[in-house]
Amino acid sequence: MVMTAAHVDRMSEAELDTLPVLPLAIARCVPQTKVHVVEALLRRKKFVAMTGDGVSDSPALKRSDVGIGMGLNGCDNQYSSSCELVFRGRSTTFVSLTWFALFLAWGK
Repeated sequence: MVMTAAHVDRMSEAELDTLPVLPLAIARCVPQTKVHVVEALLRRKKFVAMTGDGVSDSPALKRSDVGIGMGLNGCDNQYSSSCELVFRGRSTTFVSLTWFALFLAWGK
């Protein structure tokens, strides 16, 4: 399922919780939209690993089970205050980070 952030933002927690599946892709997110979706996943007892490369990702990174700060130009403040993992590399290494997050999930 794909939704716009505006659609997600208009949904209450109860409406979001009644969806059979949460969106796999959300277009044009603001920080609160990301938090809204992370919290919905956590209410479903899902393990949440969030990646981000900017200050706007910080609230959702902090609420997720594992926050992964990445990118060459990310904000140091964001990384130090909200992320459990910090990775300064190219986006091609995203696959490695994904497998690492899955590995952490298995242990939970």
